[in-house]
Amino acid sequence: MLACAVLFAVLALSSLWSEAGEATWLQLMWIVLMLGVLCVVSAAAQLSPKVAVDTFMLLSAVTGIIFAVGGLVLGGSGARLAAFGGGPNVFARITGIGIIAAVFWMLRGKRGWPALLAFIPVMAVANILSGSRGALIGTVCGLLVVCVAFSWRTWLKFGLCTVVASPILFILYGQYGANVEKVVALRIVKLTFEEGYTSGRDTLWEHATSSMSENPVFGTGLGSFMTNNGFYTHNLFLQVGVDAGLLGLAVLTVALLVLVRGLWTKNTRSPVVLGPLAAGTTIFVASMVSGDHYDTRFFWAYLILACAAAGRIRSKTSGKAGACSSEPTEVPPHRI
Repeated sequence: MLACAVLFAVLALSSLWSEAGEATWLQLMWIVLMLGVLCVVSAAAQLSPKVAVDTFMLLSAVTGIIFAVGGLVLGGSGARLAAFGGGPNVFARITGIGIIAAVFWMLRGKRGWPALLAFIPVMAVANILSGSRGALIGTVCGLLVVCVAFSWRTWLKFGLCTVVASPILFILYGQYGANVEKVVALRIVKLTFEEGYTSGRDTLWEHATSSMSENPVFGTGLGSFMTNNGFYTHNLFLQVGVDAGLLGLAVLTVALLVLVRGLWTKNTRSPVVLGPLAAGTTIFVASMVSGDHYDTRFFWAYLILACAAAGRIRSKTSGKAGACSSEPTEVPPHRI
C-alpha cells in the first residue's frame, strides 16, 4: 500500500508542472478515488486476508455475470459489445475477471460454485463479442495463472462441469455463434494478424515517446498528453513516463518490484494468492494496450490482496517451523 501511495503521490505532484487545466483536476480526482479504494482494500486485507480475498473475488464474479448478461441482453446494435454506458475495453476486463473469479470460487470449494461456473460460457461469449483484443489476451493470461492451482481432481471436476453445462453451450452457440465467429475472423485474424491493425495505438505511442524525449526527467505533467492529443497513451508505462518522466517510471518499477516481492511464498499454488494475482494479471496485460491510470486501479487492489494472502501464508509457515524448532522455550511465570 505504501509503494502504491508513493507512486500516486508522484503522479499527483506532476500536476504542479502540468498545463492541462481542467483535465489535471479530473486526473487528480481519479488518483484520490484510487487511493480511497486501495485504503479500504488494504484495511480489509489487514483484518482478514482470506475473507477479504473471498469477498472481493465473489463480488468480481457477480459483477462479471451482471455485465455479461446486461451486455448480451441490452447491448444494442453496436459493432462491439458493451454495457451500462462503459466502453468495450472496460466491459471485456470486467467479464474476463468474472471468469477468473468463478474459477477461483470453484478452487476454494465455496457454496454455490457450480452456479458461478455455469455462467462462465456467458461471460466468455460477452468477452469475445466486446472485440477487445488486449482484454481477451489478458483474460487468457489470467486463466493461465489461476490454472497453476489446479490439481488433477480440479481438472476432473472442471471437465464434469463442462459436460453438465453443455446444453448452455449449445444454446449460446445457436444464439451468438455466428457473431463470435465473425468477431474472431474479422478483429483477431484479419485485422490483427493479416493487416496489423492497432486502432491507432502505434501513432499514440510514437507521440508519447516523443513527448518523453522532450521532457525525460519529470515529464509533461498530469493530464497533459490527453489535452494535447485527445487520447491517453493506452499503455501504463508510457502514461506514467509522459506524466512524470523517468522519476515516475522509477517509482512505478519499484512499486511493481515491491508487489512481486510481497507475493513470494513457498506455497505458490494457494488459490487465495493465485486468484487475485490472476485477476490483476488480466488488468496489467490489458493496460499495455488500453486504458489510463484510473483504468488500472483494481490491478493494484488485486495485487494488494494477493500480497496480504501470501504474507499470511508465510507467517503461518514460519510459525510452524518455529514450533518444530529444537530451541528451548521460556515458560511464563504463571505456568510454573
